[in-house]
Amino acid sequence: MGWAKTYTESAAFKAEYEKRRQADTPTPPKFDGTVDDVLARQRAERQKSVDEMKKGFAQLTPEMRKSMEAKLEEVQAANTKADTDPKMVAMFRQMVELQRAGEQEEYQKRLEAHEKRFPPNPKTVIARRLQEFLDVSKDVDFDAKLVPAGSKMRFADPRYEEKPPEWKLYYRAGRDVVAAAREAAQAWLKAL
Repeated sequence: MGWAKTYTESAAFKAEYEKRRQADTPTPPKFDGTVDDVLARQRAERQKSVDEMKKGFAQLTPEMRKSMEAKLEEVQAANTKADTDPKMVAMFRQMVELQRAGEQEEYQKRLEAHEKRFPPNPKTVIARRLQEFLDVSKDVDFDAKLVPAGSKMRFADPRYEEKPPEWKLYYRAGRDVVAAAREAAQAWLKAL
């Protein structure tokens, strides 16, 4: 505990913490142009699809060409409607805006999680971890009995088998070690 406390107060720790904090910072969504730019690209893609269909007509038999020309007319009519009907244009616009809003909302959630995981002041994380240690180690039953279970030992009380791995680690460390660590953690927590 003494080594950890000394290290976390050092400039090296603070620099490493800030480096990791910055590296973990989520990047905001980047949108390629305005909503109108996206709509223009969508129109261009629809037109490109029509143009590619037209190029393929040269390899078709006359009967198939006639059938495909009818399909092409349907596609062109749908594209014209998508490009000119105010309701369709509004719908496409709304879809792009909703997608962007969703990406922005997701970014905000990641940013909040990042700030919780890596707050600007590393003492906040240290205090949280110390408290987690104190919370988990407070009820370790050092008198718990172990029973053989194949090549391993298990707790006789099944409730202890459900405890987190840290609890079991503290059990293995023993009463004296955990008591000393708890005392040091409480003092460190008060000093923070």
